[in-house]
Amino acid sequence: MSPVTFRQAGEIAKVVATVDHVSGGRVELGLGAGWNEREHEAFGFPFPDLRERMDLLERQLAHVTRQWAELTPTPAQEPHPPLIMGGAAARRSCRLAALFADEYNTAFASVEDCAERRARVVAACADAGREPILFSLMTGCIVGRDRAEVEERAARVGRRTGMDASDLLGSERSIAGIVEEVVERLGEYERVGVGRVFLQHLDHEDLEMVRLIGAEIVPSVG
Repeated sequence: MSPVTFRQAGEIAKVVATVDHVSGGRVELGLGAGWNEREHEAFGFPFPDLRERMDLLERQLAHVTRQWAELTPTPAQEPHPPLIMGGAAARRSCRLAALFADEYNTAFASVEDCAERRARVVAACADAGREPILFSLMTGCIVGRDRAEVEERAARVGRRTGMDASDLLGSERSIAGIVEEVVERLGEYERVGVGRVFLQHLDHEDLEMVRLIGAEIVPSVG
């Protein structure tokens, strides 16, 4: 994922095309307007207002997709690597996604939020004369084999992030619970049109949770 304020369009188009060949056609590019002002300050990047950042995004989307078609060699994937946009499905964001993107991603959204946001993306695609693009979700995830394990993991994430463990477990905008509860929650998202979910795992030393997702969550929803 690259904010438009971090890189020039020509640079990122060429870098992604190169990585597409190196990876055997496995790269995906996310482009967005950027939101983290503190991060911009830390790295010395200007942080213009939202309207200007959206103007930059529209120009970068057009430039990147055009350059991919003109590069020699072209990217490995046809017609180009998947292009992902994201946000809360505001009007301009939806319009740009319908014109340029292959996927729209929203973050930390409830099932109801996803249903409403996907409906706006679908409507924008219809206005642009194309089929609906993939709608996906990125959200936090805490899963355990039993309640004690879930609560222990939530406590560790809370210590790492400064968040309250009860908030992590009780939020409608993230996914937490034992395996069966997480599978059911993912099913709720699927029923409102979410086609892909990115599960954010913030306790990077806890590889056992990654194994649990791979062994028991993925086969149940795949």
